Amino acid sequence: MFEFDTGFHYSGELKRGEPLRCIVDALTGGAVEFALLEECGLGRGFYDEVRFACAAGAGFRVPAGKQRWIDALKAAFPGEHAAVDAYVDDMHDCASQGLTYQIWRSLPRGSWLSRATYGLLAAKLVSYQRPASERLDELTANPRLKALLGYISLGCCAVLPHEIQYATMLGLHAHFANGAMYPVGGPAEIARAMVRQIEDGGGRVLVRAAVDRVLVDPRTKRVCGVQLVKQRRRV
Repeated sequence: MFEFDTGFHYSGELKRGEPLRCIVDALTGGAVEFALLEECGLGRGFYDEVRFACAAGAGFRVPAGKQRWIDALKAAFPGEHAAVDAYVDDMHDCASQGLTYQIWRSLPRGSWLSRATYGLLAAKLVSYQRPASERLDELTANPRLKALLGYISLGCCAVLPHEIQYATMLGLHAHFANGAMYPVGGPAEIARAMVRQIEDGGGRVLVRAAVDRVLVDPRTKRVCGVQLVKQRRRV
């Protein structure tokens, strides 16, 4: 029997000490271990592989580590160094303006403050909210390089580059800059660990249980439970 994971396939930024790993450890009680894909079957140092149906021979193995990835792209496309550098510059711009863009979004829409700070806080990221395919067409005419930059949108979001924002594609490449990791034992281990955390804290986890109403403590005005439709049972 074979089990295929159709949801969680891998994730970046899960090495110990990284912010996302800290969040996952808090939710799971640190009970889930993660393995580096670069130590698995593709060969040490590689976490993914892109193959072209119309081309013979081996595909492009994606190395873990941003500089190794940049070097591998330039080695595979010696005439496209400027395009690769421009894409990496866009990654840096997108990452550096992510927080300032959220600050700008929190300002009253159309206010003088929003208009005055647009160029400083948000202009670059707003320009990246167009389809990724448009920017890739500007960077290069090489269809294979565009495919190698754009494959991540299909693998992670199940959409093609013309269906995803350029900023999202840049964010995905930044997310996987240092490779990818997979939960030891499969993604179900994450759910199991989260359930244990909830139950250890006195809660309960019910699946497909219809809720009749949410219960609120009249004194504190805080939610204290739910009432299920079945048998009017309170939990």
